[in-house]
Amino acid sequence: MAFTLVQLQHFTAVVRYGSFSAAARALGVAQPAISQSVAALEEDLGARLFDRNSRKCTPTAAGLTFAGEAAQILSSVSESREKLRQFQTGKSGRVILGLTPGISNLIGEHLLRHMHETSPGLDVIIVEAFMTRLYELLLEERVDCIVTYGLDRDTGSTRAWALGYEPFCLVGAPRLFARLSCGDTVSIEELSGLPLFLATLSYEEGVGRLLINMARKHGIELDVRHQVQSLSLIRRLLLQKDLATITPIGAIIDELYDGRLQARPMADPAFMYPVQFAIAMHRNFGVIEKAVMNSIITVAQPLLFGSGIWTSTPDTVTCPDARQYFEHATRAPRIRPQTV
Repeated sequence: MAFTLVQLQHFTAVVRYGSFSAAARALGVAQPAISQSVAALEEDLGARLFDRNSRKCTPTAAGLTFAGEAAQILSSVSESREKLRQFQTGKSGRVILGLTPGISNLIGEHLLRHMHETSPGLDVIIVEAFMTRLYELLLEERVDCIVTYGLDRDTGSTRAWALGYEPFCLVGAPRLFARLSCGDTVSIEELSGLPLFLATLSYEEGVGRLLINMARKHGIELDVRHQVQSLSLIRRLLLQKDLATITPIGAIIDELYDGRLQARPMADPAFMYPVQFAIAMHRNFGVIEKAVMNSIITVAQPLLFGSGIWTSTPDTVTCPDARQYFEHATRAPRIRPQTV
């Protein structure tokens, strides 16, 4: 008959405390139970583990050798139980989270810190990609979950939970905004004549499709010069080429803070995009996914909702405040050198 964990616990207690009676008191069990466990263990191993006398038990050479093995077994079992407990509560394991560059810039650092503090055994890997590519990575099972803006296609392949809403803004150099009205928002009509580029791969998806369709609806011509999906090029076009774009403001929050760029939300509610946490349809929404989503919500409350970057309802159009964001953030803005 194979030995049991209880027998190992009783045996190591006798080694530690030096007698059956002391081990029984330490473990809170009757002394006969300790004696029976050790006797059964010796029979199973075919070796005498203690030299017994009236006062104390001294481990034999075999007992000393086995004591080290028993301690390792008990330690391994305890560690395995703790790992399983942490896994069941979402505090251990591995998860690959996909974020858009803007969302990553806003909360990525804070999310990693929060996850490390609340789930130190959970290995969180963040992957950045634009919206279309994030969706593809999710379906290809290259990432486990994503945070992106409204998935408006093939919804049968994903499950999504709304985290909030974010207005897409007209972003450009301050001199471009001199052409616009002094309101807090921008109408679709005010885009007429502005030199634009789209941060999208196609006019047939995302904000590109929305913008083109709304321009047609209102009978206006848009001056779209380029289509770009490169953060470095987006910044260069905005800062150096007198071009504007319609985008979330996360990727250029530092430039908004130092005044090199300005942003105003689009007035039409159609530009209020839902921010969603999504997984593939076949994936279980388990404790790890819940832990990640809860951490995102916790981090977003002061940083994003507190600064107007996200709102809780789609009918509240707010102007994102970069200064409030950095007041809530625990880091200073990353001021980049002026481009000459």
